[in-house]
Amino acid sequence: RINLENRYVTFSPSFNLYTIKDYIYYNRFNHIQSDKIISFNQFIVDFKLKLLNSKINFVNKFTYNLSSNSANGILNFPRQTLYSKLYYKGIWFNNSIPVQLGTIISYRSEFYGDAYDPITQNFYVQNEFLLERYLRFDIFFTMQVNNLRIFLKMNHFNQFDSYDGYFVTPYYPAQKKALDLGIRWYFFN
Repeated sequence: RINLENRYVTFSPSFNLYTIKDYIYYNRFNHIQSDKIISFNQFIVDFKLKLLNSKINFVNKFTYNLSSNSANGILNFPRQTLYSKLYYKGIWFNNSIPVQLGTIISYRSEFYGDAYDPITQNFYVQNEFLLERYLRFDIFFTMQVNNLRIFLKMNHFNQFDSYDGYFVTPYYPAQKKALDLGIRWYFFN
């Protein structure tokens, strides 16, 4: 990992190398131990930008995953993932109430995700149901008054009524557009 940062910008590229021997995984009916050596590599770029005395913040993490041919059909994952958060951070009402207002964008490329078996309560490797690539937008507002934190979040803001959404894992759809209101009250100082 290389970490380059100053007052406004943080740039951190990193590279992870994994080698797996005797990998044990589940298929639909039992567990299997692979006799192949699997290589799994990740290229990650973290990028953060602070503007206007840290009032506007832009946080990003992009991951590119790559594996050896011996992992095909055994170790399934999205090739690319992206997480971005753009938000305003300030203190309102005579510098007494911290607030955040912004959006979260997440993306993943298509892949054969692990299926879930509710009877055994395990995930298992499957290679028939392709989880499509998907881009998701959430918007949020949060504030804190002493020991009380209040937040409002619109999950999956970009889902329109004519579109059903996407699957988190095969045959399990993700949460549809929803408005969440939350209150967290700490009963201590």
